[in-house]
Amino acid sequence: MAIIERTQEKLLEVESRARQAEEKFDDVNEKLHYALIRNKDLERELETILTSSRQKEFEGREEENEGEREDGEDEEEDDNDDEEIKPVEHSPKSPKREVQRKEGPLNPKPRARTKSKPKPK
Repeated sequence: MAIIERTQEKLLEVESRARQAEEKFDDVNEKLHYALIRNKDLERELETILTSSRQKEFEGREEENEGEREDGEDEEEDDNDDEEIKPVEHSPKSPKREVQRKEGPLNPKPRARTKSKPKPK
């Protein structure tokens, strides 16, 4: 009879620990969920900043090129009136992909969950 009571006590302890572990897991999972949402928001914000920065940079280069073209046109009019200066073409690149190349992938491969070894008492 004592063995059965002792086994029931152990079972209750194990159930209690399992419940606590499940609650901790749920809490951590919820924190992870919010962290992932925050990361997505930050990625969007970064992409917006990069896009506007690149646009300003492109506009600055365009203005420089126009200034150089005007200077060049004045000189070229004297030399050769038939030639045209073609604008420099920039290849459109996704800022997100460019950042990924520099910093690595945004979402590395997910790690497989492994069972932890029980702690010795």
